[in-house]
Amino acid sequence: MFLTLGFALMGLMWSSCSKIENIASETGVVFDTDLLTNFAMVQYIDATDPDVAPEGLKVEILGKDKDQVYSVLGEKNIETDGGNFVNLAVRKIVTVDEEDPLEFTIKVTAPGYLPSYRNVTIYELEDFQFITIPMVREATDAEGVAFKTASVEFGPQGTSEAVAFESRTPASSLQPIHVTIPAQTAAFAANGQKLQGEAVVHLGQFDPYNPMAMKAFPGELAVANFLNEEG
Repeated sequence: MFLTLGFALMGLMWSSCSKIENIASETGVVFDTDLLTNFAMVQYIDATDPDVAPEGLKVEILGKDKDQVYSVLGEKNIETDGGNFVNLAVRKIVTVDEEDPLEFTIKVTAPGYLPSYRNVTIYELEDFQFITIPMVREATDAEGVAFKTASVEFGPQGTSEAVAFESRTPASSLQPIHVTIPAQTAAFAANGQKLQGEAVVHLGQFDPYNPMAMKAFPGELAVANFLNEEG
């Protein structure tokens, strides 16, 4: 089960210079991309059909070391290569090891798909990483997979009433999943700021005994980038 709440096979070598924003100052600068290490390439595929590439991908880097991650052209605005591949780089002056790895989260959205979050931990920048991430369609009809999408309104005092959801997988022996958001439940950003407005809730259930469901399961559902009351 998961619940979300939301408001090419080789590294590329670049030896040219690129005018970029916000890498050394608030103005555009000429930055030699030879100073970057391309440490990872991420491929996004359709979870039920790996030959299909989700279209309209939008990439955002979150987490502790988000400010260290750039495109291979030295840009903070990371985009796909025009398809379903994303290349990631860091400045060569960055050092990582077992005690102080590079840690961040890749968030990707695409029309018609559930948002994808992948927590990444890098211990060695010289070991190029190729990461494949499946994305799940919102309207998937895969056997053993069920989704429920609904809206929840968060006011100044949180939710005005309890909101209940149920997810039931077709052709499955699993019990339905019931989730209730109690009245006066508040939503907070990672920095502790209380959020207000309409939020979209995605509830998904995957039958672990169904091969098709396991093929569609996106994995990496660990919670990250959230703070408790003590910060």
